[in-house]
Amino acid sequence: MFEGAKKKVLFSELQKFPDVPFELSVICDKTVYASDIADSIRNVDKKLIRNISVITVYEGSPVPEGSKSVSFEIVLGADDKTLSSQEIEKLQNGIMDAVKKKGYSIR
Repeated sequence: MFEGAKKKVLFSELQKFPDVPFELSVICDKTVYASDIADSIRNVDKKLIRNISVITVYEGSPVPEGSKSVSFEIVLGADDKTLSSQEIEKLQNGIMDAVKKKGYSIR
């Protein structure tokens, strides 16, 4: 009865080093796609930025008329080590600089 029922078992190795999540809220024109902002963030360091998720999109006071606030959770991490506080700070500053260079504001 069960002879032909073979399942392929897939697994992924558990992470050896911790991820570092942080949140960033960006003010942009309401016509801007969140994915465009995420691409700018991702291009800072594709290896150490593990994940970018949109948490909320908000329009209304105190966000200026015609604009929106997009909040992201950005997860940083490395496969071969725990990131130092200096590395984390450098990445966070690089992300904020990249966002500002695109003309967006940090909330």
